[in-house]
Parts: sequence; structure tokens; C-alpha cells
Amino acid sequence: MTQLLLSEPFLDQIQTEMQARFKIALSIFEGNFVLQNILKMRSYIAGGAIRSSILDEKINDVDVFLFNREALEHLSTELIDDEGNLKVKIGTGWLFKRTINSYTFEHEKNIFPKVQIIHKHTNMPSLMIRQFDLRCNMNYYIPSSDYLHVEALDEILGKRLHVNINNCAVVNTFYRFHKFAAKGWKYDEKELASLVILLSKLYPIESRDEVQDQLLMGMSEVEF
Repeated sequence: MTQLLLSEPFLDQIQTEMQARFKIALSIFEGNFVLQNILKMRSYIAGGAIRSSILDEKINDVDVFLFNREALEHLSTELIDDEGNLKVKIGTGWLFKRTINSYTFEHEKNIFPKVQIIHKHTNMPSLMIRQFDLRCNMNYYIPSSDYLHVEALDEILGKRLHVNINNCAVVNTFYRFHKFAAKGWKYDEKELASLVILLSKLYPIESRDEVQDQLLMGMSEVEF
């Protein structure tokens, strides 16, 4: 594990970027102090946005997680009515979509990255990222304490792909593995072989729930 002090200029730059991305997420709910306060005090960013920032690549989406069930339920109550429709006014240009595993906000002009409030939660971000299928995404930023954690900086900078093989949704991970490889990421052929072996052992998928389990973000279930 690589962990650098935030006083180092490089990580300071990434931290500042995450601060800016979080402010964009807050701007979606401009004027709604309840929702903004939930996000300010009880949420964190985790995943690929931090990896992309480190590599100075375009950030396509920002994944926001809540610290506990109560925070997610509170946010959902404020955000969604009994029919599952958005019940609050959101910022100009933002469009809302409810997906299987998130509340998703996309800007109609693609000025900003997509913001996804994920329907998973844990009070310890360090435990949440252990559920991610790729080590390069095992990063998080906590706005309330202005804390940035980067799990595998050397691997990210070297574009070396490592799979959390014991905790992956193999269908999704196999697909994502090849997307990264196509972008020039290096990988150990043994890891690819392990994914193929896991695929060969999959029992027939017969229900919608089983499909969702395999497709939800490339992570195993934590808590819904």
C-alpha cells in the first residue's frame, strides 16, 4: 500500500481537485440546506474519480457514498417522493435519473462529470473500498475532514492493473478488466486466467436479482 502525506504537493493538487468536485455535487442542491448538510457531514467520494485525477484524465463520474443507513434514508426521504420521483428543485442544467444502484445527476451540456449518489453505505470508507474490484479505484476523499486516501499510488501512476480477485462480481469485472487493458494498462496474465476460471464456474443466471448482483459496480454487496 502506498500512502503519501497530504503536505506533498502532488497529493495536495488531487485533494484540491476533489474539493472542487464535491462543491459541484453540492451545487446540484443549491438552496436546499438539508440535502447539502447531509452530503457535507455524512458522505465521501470514492473510486475512479480520484484515479482519473491522479492521471490527469477526464473524470466521467463522481461516486458519492453515505456513511450509514440513517444518512442514506434521510437523504432519500428529502430527495424522493413515495412514487420514486424527484421532489426537490435541482440546479439549472442538471437532469435526474434513478438507477438500480444510485441517484444519478447528469449535466445536459456535459459541462460537469456525472454525479452518482450510490445506494451503498458503511461508516468506514476503508472497508467500503475493500469491496471494490480493482485496486486502482480503492481511494476516497472525506469532505467533512478534508482527508484524502490513495491506496495504490505507484500502481495508478504505472497503470498496473490488479484485481481484488476474492471479492469481485466476475462478469462486470471481466468486462472492466478488458476496458482498462485496451487503454494500455498492464496486467498479470495469472489474474486474467483467474477471472476466466471464475467465469467458467458461474452457475446459470436465472433471475433479475442475480444479474443485478453481477452488474452492480463491479463490487460485492456491502449493504443496501
